[in-house]
Amino acid sequence: MKALLVAVPYLALFPTPESRAGDAPPPVGYKTVEGYKRNIAGGDKVSVWLGRRTALVIDGELEPEKRDGEVMTEIVGVFDEVFDAYERITGVKPKATRQFEGRALVEVSDKVGGGLAHHGRLGIAVGDGFFEGLYRRFKGGEKTLDQIYFYEIARNYWPSTFNPRIDYHTSKGVDDYGWWTVGFNNAMSIFLPAEIGGITDMYYFGSGGAKFAAGMERNLTAYLEGDYSWEEGWCINLVPWAERTSLNDLMTGLLVRLHRDNGGNEFIRKLYREIPKRRELRGRDDYQGARDNFYIAASLAASKDLRAFFAELRWEIGKEAKEEVAKALVR
Repeated sequence: MKALLVAVPYLALFPTPESRAGDAPPPVGYKTVEGYKRNIAGGDKVSVWLGRRTALVIDGELEPEKRDGEVMTEIVGVFDEVFDAYERITGVKPKATRQFEGRALVEVSDKVGGGLAHHGRLGIAVGDGFFEGLYRRFKGGEKTLDQIYFYEIARNYWPSTFNPRIDYHTSKGVDDYGWWTVGFNNAMSIFLPAEIGGITDMYYFGSGGAKFAAGMERNLTAYLEGDYSWEEGWCINLVPWAERTSLNDLMTGLLVRLHRDNGGNEFIRKLYREIPKRRELRGRDDYQGARDNFYIAASLAASKDLRAFFAELRWEIGKEAKEEVAKALVR
């Protein structure tokens, strides 16, 4: 890799520490790179903005000095905080694959339509339209971070040990699985912004986190108020009460409700640690095991038996699972 450090001194681009207001972070450095080896997406000529633990890579941008240095410092600092928060809340240590100078990669490229990421491995890629919108908002004083960044980074912190304990295929077929992963991705985009000091909210196509969360929770309300069985509500790919709404939105709604009623982000922190403690399912058709495992994990994360709540959800929970929760809560 041939890395070319831009030959412009920091002081020509950024104010001196004495001229910066408050406790603003020191300015980030940047490089132009020819021969860049992508992690997920992009070409070989890029600019790289270096944070404490994040490298923001902008595909095809060879004049990074035209960017507002203070704005880029703020943005890269926010990405540092997001990775910090995911590590703190989930307790997961993703595998470090391709990095740049020891930093996790956030790649920006017009070759990506939305966002891309690997499960359990550091690094994401997003479309350039999302980044330019983020840059314009920060430059204009609106400190909001797009939902897609939280969503894709959540994949990094979803290790291979989780799905074998709670994931199942729906009635659509044996290949229709992985819904809990997406449900958590959306939920974490609601929960994590409170952990990030450099932003005021999540941004989702013009609206914020509260509206996004309310939309997800409406699915749970619709299920509870309807005459749906577990099979009709939780074992399908598309819910019957709304058009173009998939199972993962109902799962996100459940997580929003559990989060609100059982301790907020502390509940989520414990939930991430309880899921991998459960036994592995016999297979993706082990629906009883999937229900039992999630009930146990949620109850122990809440430090109380949630059997009444799950009965309201019309989830059949096994006797042994109830006994396990009762014994664990006594200790």
